[in-house]
Amino acid sequence: MSNIPDSLMFTTNHTWVRDEGGLVTVGLTDYIVQDLSDVVFVKVPEEGRTVRVGETICVVESTEATHEVYSPFSGEVIGTNVSLEAYADWVNHSPYDQGWLFRIKPMDGAPTLNLLAAAEYERLVG
Repeated sequence: MSNIPDSLMFTTNHTWVRDEGGLVTVGLTDYIVQDLSDVVFVKVPEEGRTVRVGETICVVESTEATHEVYSPFSGEVIGTNVSLEAYADWVNHSPYDQGWLFRIKPMDGAPTLNLLAAAEYERLVG
């Protein structure tokens, strides 16, 4: 079974969300990373880009598949993990730490993807 930290929220699209006081950091869950196998390339979004909830914001390529990452919030991209350009394998080895993908400043009152607590996500991925 994959590692599911209690301190994070999750989407049904296998991304995790960490609230950082008005900003959110987003990455892929260990569950989907195991399914993807070896990540070889990550196309992170441009900083300053405005995104809508559910919009494709990032693409992760592995030796097995290409995975589109959807924005869990509407808002502005305020940071990206540019280190992944050189170290895409961080997504495999440290999905909840060094392998984070991007940060968003959510718009006030904007809709979000349904977020799941760790226990709910664990039931989803069983």
